[in-house]
Amino acid sequence: MARTSKAQEALEFAKQMAEQSADWIAFHNALFGIGGKISVLFPPGEEKVEFVKSPEYKQITEMMGEMQSALGAAVPEANGKILLRLPKSIHSALLVEAEGEGVSLNQLCLAKLSCQLKAVTL
Repeated sequence: MARTSKAQEALEFAKQMAEQSADWIAFHNALFGIGGKISVLFPPGEEKVEFVKSPEYKQITEMMGEMQSALGAAVPEANGKILLRLPKSIHSALLVEAEGEGVSLNQLCLAKLSCQLKAVTL
């Protein structure tokens, strides 16, 4: 399936979800969450980077913005701290990787999250 037809499929799904979703969070999760339509159609990589540059992606993000505005949804204020519970195996693997890279666990996790966000927001 070509990128264009996948992008169109994502847009059509987004239109359906915009009508069905109770709020922008449900809309976002249905599209971008684990197992979400866009996550399935465009796994991390070059094809996803191209998708986020597409007019279809722009329309999807505009829909989400309209949903946020319509509900008066403010973005929660961030304080820069989160608590994340992980399986011990993942925690251990991250510690080993951080040590191998010569960085703190916090720096490694921040770098990994930043890369993912950059891929989605390009």
